[in-house]
Amino acid sequence: MVDAGTMAVGGAGVITNCLIQGNIINNAASTSDACINLAATATGCVVGNMCAGAAVQANGVTATACLIAENYYGVVSEDLSAILDPIAT
Repeated sequence: MVDAGTMAVGGAGVITNCLIQGNIINNAASTSDACINLAATATGCVVGNMCAGAAVQANGVTATACLIAENYYGVVSEDLSAILDPIAT
């Protein structure tokens, strides 16, 4: 468990060919924006992560230009099991 504030894993700099896989993350910050949040230009794979935090569902895992598969995010205040994120809207 971390109290990461803005994000638990991520960055705004140049990130290429990253692999973020198999993590269990609870961003306990009450002002948290996300568990995984990468810049829109970051490339790589974000797969198989289980996350929880205070952010709304749409902000749980953000990795726009990456391959994204089977990541789960749950809003801790909802007391429910996490759902696949990002979701198709």
